[in-house]
Amino acid sequence: MHQTSTVASTVNNQNRRTRILILGNGFDLDFGFQTTYHRFCDSFFKSKELEVCTNSPLYNFLKKKYKENPNKEWYDLEKEIREYVTRVLNKEEEFLEVEDRQFMAVLRHNLWMTLKIFAHITPVQQTEGYVIKNQSEDPTLINPQQFVLYKNCFAYKICKDFIDNPSTIDKIISFNYTPLVNYIQNIVAETVKYDIEAFNKKMKELDLENRFTPVHISHSGCLSPNENLGKYSISDSSPLGICGIDDNIKLPENMKFFQKSEQFDEISVREDVINYINNADDLIIFGHSLGLCDSDYFKDLFCKLFSEYSENKRVTIVTYDNKKPILKNIATLTGKKESELLFSKHIHKLHFLYTKHLDNMLEYNDFLNSFNQ
Repeated sequence: MHQTSTVASTVNNQNRRTRILILGNGFDLDFGFQTTYHRFCDSFFKSKELEVCTNSPLYNFLKKKYKENPNKEWYDLEKEIREYVTRVLNKEEEFLEVEDRQFMAVLRHNLWMTLKIFAHITPVQQTEGYVIKNQSEDPTLINPQQFVLYKNCFAYKICKDFIDNPSTIDKIISFNYTPLVNYIQNIVAETVKYDIEAFNKKMKELDLENRFTPVHISHSGCLSPNENLGKYSISDSSPLGICGIDDNIKLPENMKFFQKSEQFDEISVREDVINYINNADDLIIFGHSLGLCDSDYFKDLFCKLFSEYSENKRVTIVTYDNKKPILKNIATLTGKKESELLFSKHIHKLHFLYTKHLDNMLEYNDFLNSFNQ
């Protein structure tokens, strides 16, 4: 159930700068988790559950595109769904509503489930002994899904700094399917040396119930209640990953289920997120590609950023080692050329940090200091 955030008023508070942390898949990758769409599809297309989906034109389209994908490390699932929808509208691909609805429900369920599992496989050590040890010390403190987080990365350090200095971040918005709250709980538990009273005090101070919003988790199956489609009918208990296309493509009613906006349990969640993004003074965008399928969230932000109306706004983008793909996506969002962005007098509002080059923590410390001023 969506709750009105206690920090909502700070976005419009003129007496202080508001800071929003936005998380994309690159955040999980920095932790070392193998949560790319490529890894997901490698597992997903081998699943026996897909036997019920072989008549779906979308299923066959995506599987073919995945097998032909030249980049064995990256596959943009939502971009391919968008291409399929576009081709259907242009009458270049077959579309079967019931079959494609069924496949999208299977896909969304597996996205949430599989990538959440992938985020519990740590590359640094096996976790079983660690879990058993700490559960035996205080089973009320340690989550059953406890796992060890890789510490020598920017993702860990930004979580730790937030725990040590909660006022640094007003709102955390995650586009991932993975359990950020578990990450935070694990770091807090270790920080307070597994003292249950100190743990509860710190978690109350962090106020994640109000401060954290997982954008792409839903309980809506995007299937009509009267459609008897077996285990992938609407389920109030099984979360699904919100996956699909943006609202920029106008769809007939029988294709609305492809859109992300149709999947929210409460439309106010989406509206609140857009409001937070557009009104914050400082934004840290960590590991989000800013691709077209999330344009609903970021278009207004970057159009305003490269205008006369956001002189004091700052956007810091944390990525691995290359800003060019992100600049290309920002150019698409704003309707400008990349060269126009690079030579704009407003380019100083946009900053890049590269996790590949953060072995020397001086750059990281300078970054944190800039937000703590």
